[in-house]
Amino acid sequence: MNPPINDIRQAIPEIGRIIAEVLARQQQPSTPEQIAIRAVWSAVDNTRMHLSKTHSGIADGTQPNSELVQLWGDASLQIAAFNPDLSMRLRENAEY
Repeated sequence: MNPPINDIRQAIPEIGRIIAEVLARQQQPSTPEQIAIRAVWSAVDNTRMHLSKTHSGIADGTQPNSELVQLWGDASLQIAAFNPDLSMRLRENAEY
């Protein structure tokens, strides 16, 4: 199993790999795949906005942002149907 994702910079290449796999099939992504990809991008985008507003890193001792925890948790659930390994790694990010 791959290591947990605990930084959005690690999530971006993973979602890129999933998109590449979908495109390699030369078919439109299924509706569940589209929803899952959007969920991960939403978590990434919201994390970026949060970090730019707070000017702090995740390991600075502050309490987790409950909205971001929810977004990462939702993303992990959505992607579980077609990439269980990435799902577990994203879930660990939500807990982080």
